[in-house]
Amino acid sequence: MAAFIFFLTAGLALLLAYIGQQKKKQQQQNTATNSIPKSTPPTIQPIKTTQIASSEPVATPDLPFTVTFGGFQEVEPMVEAVGLNEWKITSPYNKSFTLYNAPKDAIEELMVHLKNRMGSWRERTVPIEMIIHKTDLRCREIDAFLAQCHKELTELKERRMKEPDWKELSELDREDEIDGIESEYFDHLILKPSAVLDTLYATRDSKSDSDEELIKFYGIETITPYLRSRAGDVEQIPASHYLRNDYELLVKKGLARKGKDIPLQDILPTLTLKEMNAIADTLAPKPFGRKQKAIDFLMQQPNLFDLLNRSISFNSLFQTLPLDPKFAQINLDDISDSWRFDSELATAIISAFDRSEMLYVDDWKKQDAEEWRKKRGLPV
Repeated sequence: MAAFIFFLTAGLALLLAYIGQQKKKQQQQNTATNSIPKSTPPTIQPIKTTQIASSEPVATPDLPFTVTFGGFQEVEPMVEAVGLNEWKITSPYNKSFTLYNAPKDAIEELMVHLKNRMGSWRERTVPIEMIIHKTDLRCREIDAFLAQCHKELTELKERRMKEPDWKELSELDREDEIDGIESEYFDHLILKPSAVLDTLYATRDSKSDSDEELIKFYGIETITPYLRSRAGDVEQIPASHYLRNDYELLVKKGLARKGKDIPLQDILPTLTLKEMNAIADTLAPKPFGRKQKAIDFLMQQPNLFDLLNRSISFNSLFQTLPLDPKFAQINLDDISDSWRFDSELATAIISAFDRSEMLYVDDWKKQDAEEWRKKRGLPV
């Protein structure tokens, strides 16, 4: 009995000691928690109005305040006149780029769409494309970038054309060589805008004023996606692409065909030589070194559709068709190039405003790009 009482007393003592320790730990945690300073709420500053070459203030309804988090502060987007119809745009990240050829009212409208950063990509790009198209708006930084590209690409192409085998190439193979030079060059740029670079470069000199009749006849919603591509070109537009519905509309309107309705001979030239060699892998005795020979070989295969269907999604292929014969006199290539350039410029402008820089450095590819350019004697 005495032993029982002894152990019972010892157990109670241990239990009380344990409870005391837990209370002490809880008090220490509470003290530590109370000692942590409360987070400072975001600094909210009223935004001011800006002047655009006029005494009238320009309202900024989309960004009524700037917000500071962790030392980073978004600033009020600014527009400053720096010449006749020339404007310095300062983004929320306090970086600037220069647009020109646009009057004040067009720039005011453009700024409304730029500041609508909660809007969808389509809600912003399409109106800005229209502004660019109507005013022939251009960007100084993009102009300088394209001029440098032209200088360097001309040098690279001239080197290739001086090589002994150039005269032996077919016209299609020469085009493929030039496309390869451009593609490799654009893949190894250090500074570049957010745009499809080969399209931006190829259409840089485009300008057309003959599309008003097309817009009246077909409607802006129909003709705009049509003019973004060259008639007859085969393009791959995945289901997730923001232009997919536009191309489906073209099919319904009879301005495009889709998938299995596209002739196979029109699809093959859109493939790279590497893709065609992969398709012909088990059929050809050896890989093809020229695109035309690969096309000629594949066109002779009786099961060409099945071969292509294993490699590409026919459902995502679209080919634009000729317009109504009444527009036969219109140069569609010029109009299409103009719209394609406007679309890429709109993308570059929106991306620069949202991201902060018109030309950015791809850090992941910078070292590789520098080495590639050094080997070819291009400035780094």
